[in-house]
Amino acid sequence: MAERDSLTLHVPDVPSGGVSLDCEVDAERLNLATTDSKVRDQLLVQAEVIPAGNEVLVSGVVTGTFVRECVRCLKHYDDTCRIAFRVEYRASKPEVTRRSRAGDRQAQDKPEEAAPSPEGEGYSYAGEDLDLGPMLREQVILANPMQPLCHQDCRGLCPVCGEDRNVVQCGCAEARPPNPFAVLRQRWPHDGNST
Repeated sequence: MAERDSLTLHVPDVPSGGVSLDCEVDAERLNLATTDSKVRDQLLVQAEVIPAGNEVLVSGVVTGTFVRECVRCLKHYDDTCRIAFRVEYRASKPEVTRRSRAGDRQAQDKPEEAAPSPEGEGYSYAGEDLDLGPMLREQVILANPMQPLCHQDCRGLCPVCGEDRNVVQCGCAEARPPNPFAVLRQRWPHDGNST
């Protein structure tokens, strides 16, 4: 069994009143690729973990600085975020699978990884160890903005010369988009007669 770290809890050791987590983790611990979310330095995780029967309730925040690329001017900028989460984990029993080959009578336990439950209302875990890493990775990815902007009034790049309009007034005349009906006018010029 791999050594437990600050994000891996041994559930039987969690007291009934719960336990607080306060730790720093890096992007590698959460298996975050730069295509998922590029993290500057460390992420701070603060969470409360409370056992409740066959469930474990986890709530808290992940705080960190992410490097984003503005969709208008393509500049990289730092975005400090505070990502709140509240999830529940349910204990699940490992499935037993039997090999069907003739003469093979071994039964194997197939442990489940912590993953979203089929109902989509929480996560499940098998065994006595609960790894918060996959859940935190998902929370960070879901918090990525769809249209990241370095600032709300970013003027973007000039479509003619490519200059950053936040820095330089290039003076280019912005071409109007072509009229989609111009092709029809060229093929069938209007002469006032209808056919």
